[in-house]
Amino acid sequence: MKIVGIYLAAGSSRRMGPGMHKLCLPMKGTSLGNLALNTALASNLSEVIVITNFSSWILEGGQKERIHLLSCQNASLGQSYSLRQGIEKAESLQADGAMVMLADQPFITVETLNTIIREFQQCPELQYVAAAYQDIPRPPVLFSSNIFPVLKKLKGDQGARFIFSDPSFRGKVLPYDNARLFYDVDTWEDYHAASR
Repeated sequence: MKIVGIYLAAGSSRRMGPGMHKLCLPMKGTSLGNLALNTALASNLSEVIVITNFSSWILEGGQKERIHLLSCQNASLGQSYSLRQGIEKAESLQADGAMVMLADQPFITVETLNTIIREFQQCPELQYVAAAYQDIPRPPVLFSSNIFPVLKKLKGDQGARFIFSDPSFRGKVLPYDNARLFYDVDTWEDYHAASR
């Protein structure tokens, strides 16, 4: 099965203040934006679709042949536009599934991604496999190609959360008890805490 990643990195970092893009901030010897991207590239994902309008945070290095870099001019209108663009690219790559990841979640692990992929491969009838913390599904989430048409209809900042509570969609939620895995960096306080 061909599983690709959709790496959502087109946010404007408004909460960090003017002129500052959080994905460029240094962390663990690289940039914040590169941490989860490197994790994705080290996982069993076939390729990674990076949706970003500001790519200077992506450091030069290997595996560039597995990255598809796309710009989303409508990203400021809501995350659904970035997601839709990633889904359309996944379709063009004839992917069986796509794992949606957030660029500002630096502590996602290769093991987490591979566990989600393995669960999906073992149960191909599933339409999604989601990680969850405190019973709340959250990225990373792997969606089957048969649910791509639903995702392409999302508008504005509408996420895919409704899918998890709709019994007509077949899915599996994998519980995790480690809050650190899902930590996201939105503010300077978040960044300093993550750096520590």
